[in-house]
Amino acid sequence: QRFVGRDRLDFIQLMASLNLSNPKKIAEAVPANQNCGQLKN
Repeated sequence: QRFVGRDRLDFIQLMASLNLSNPKKIAEAVPANQNCGQLKN
């Protein structure tokens, strides 16, 4: 389904209704992205 011309709330509601699990490495990826790809040891 395309979201051209729809608002942000429609997108948020669709994504919430999919009941997707979090990506497996999200806890590692977000901090690495916040630190320009450098993981802290």
